[in-house]
Amino acid sequence: MKILGFIPQGYAENKYILETTKSELINLMGYRYTAKELDERLKIGADIPIAAMYDRLYEMANAEKDLMQISAKLKAAMDFVDTALPTIKSIVKKEGD
Repeated sequence: MKILGFIPQGYAENKYILETTKSELINLMGYRYTAKELDERLKIGADIPIAAMYDRLYEMANAEKDLMQISAKLKAAMDFVDTALPTIKSIVKKEGD
């Protein structure tokens, strides 16, 4: 991918003119291969919501991080229960006697 031009927008976000291969564009859109339906979306003047796609990938990456943290906490809780369970059982058994 190559930046060919820059269009200053004043107070709005600046724009760029890019040169890209079809495979690079397909990858940016979140696909790994060219499908027939993608050819329809790659016509001149087509609007490709790259930012929205990136936001979704970013959310998914953060969800993975959050899930890994939750998994670690659940494992720690499970280890605690496994350690405490014999003591709890002995207390319950003594109270039942």
